[in-house]
Amino acid sequence: MKRKTLATALLFAAMSGFTSVSASETLLPKQSSFGAIGSDSRPFLYPLEELAVYFHNEVKISRHSKIYIAAEGNEAILPVNVRSETFGLDGHTCGSNEYAVIIEFEKTLLPKGESYRLVLEKGSVEDASDPESVNPQIEIPFYVPADLGPAQWDIENGSVVDKATDIWAYWGFETKAIGDPKMELYCDGVHLKSVPAHVGWDWNLGQAYADFGAEEHFAKGAEYTLVLPAGSVSSLYRDDIVNEETVVHFIGGWEDTGGNQFRICGFRIDLDNETDELRSVSFAFDKPFELGPEPRIQVWSGDDKNMIAEAVAYKDTMINCFGLRADFVNVKLGYSENGYTFVIPAGTMISVSDAPCPNPRLSTRSDVAGVEGIGTADPENGKDVIFDLFGRQVCSPVKGQIYVIRGKKIIY
Repeated sequence: MKRKTLATALLFAAMSGFTSVSASETLLPKQSSFGAIGSDSRPFLYPLEELAVYFHNEVKISRHSKIYIAAEGNEAILPVNVRSETFGLDGHTCGSNEYAVIIEFEKTLLPKGESYRLVLEKGSVEDASDPESVNPQIEIPFYVPADLGPAQWDIENGSVVDKATDIWAYWGFETKAIGDPKMELYCDGVHLKSVPAHVGWDWNLGQAYADFGAEEHFAKGAEYTLVLPAGSVSSLYRDDIVNEETVVHFIGGWEDTGGNQFRICGFRIDLDNETDELRSVSFAFDKPFELGPEPRIQVWSGDDKNMIAEAVAYKDTMINCFGLRADFVNVKLGYSENGYTFVIPAGTMISVSDAPCPNPRLSTRSDVAGVEGIGTADPENGKDVIFDLFGRQVCSPVKGQIYVIRGKKIIY
């Protein structure tokens, strides 16, 4: 690029007898490539190539014109050509012409995150019919943003949303996609799914929307977060100006979820009767589910204050229901006065109902986890809950069969 320092530019202007003392500074601009004259600094997300300043009257360039871009703390950026031009608007009434000064630069990308000024020094432009009428000092501020900035979502942050087929984010600049962008949907802090993000633009407007593919329901009271990761979208004209991470939070409002999605309907502890080694823990549910990103089952002390062991959970397809199981190694559970609490941490499972959401923390307590052989016992006053060996609650036990009461195997 052809550049001169700002000091050199000013010295050249002084030596050339820049304007006559009789010139009248009455030639005022009305518009520029950055918008209205006199407005605040405007963003510029294009390659620097051609700028325009518009006037009310037909103009011409002074032979002493000094026009440049002042870069804060750096060399002035000088144009390679400056010309005046009249744009006729065919079919319109008299006076509808546009009069412009066109300023051409070597095509370049101005550094991001910097502020600049387009400067037309006093007397650079003359009225074509009155050379004594010239422009005053004109300085038009603009800046190149470091990124696209925060998006404006079509739903209010913290609002209640019961259902949607798409959710939109907008910027004040034309945008295009980078690669194959996705938005990430979370519920109560657990990742639910990746959703295609379609990116487009309209006049002075960029947009990206999460496409759920069908009507998505959001469970009542659950806290949802939709995230467009940084670097998913760029300026339409500059690949290096991209979005920062943009996020919207909202509350689910869909009530028709078909009841409790995570009702424990069966529980089983598999313990070695001789060594008290815990082999596995199984839970059964009456509705289907998918595994969360970090599925686990934990063993805690009976007072729920200290975690004793943890293992990776997986779907148990060996039972005639929807099972969750974890296998343990080198974990001994002997008799404990406080018993033990078996926990499914929040987010281990994700419901597959019409309003998917992760499970809250689920737990069940066993008064005696260690099994000291098989004894004989009767329920105490009919108050004990009885389970079969598959962890299913039994309402009508059969005499002589083996069941589990208070964590101990018994022959009923």
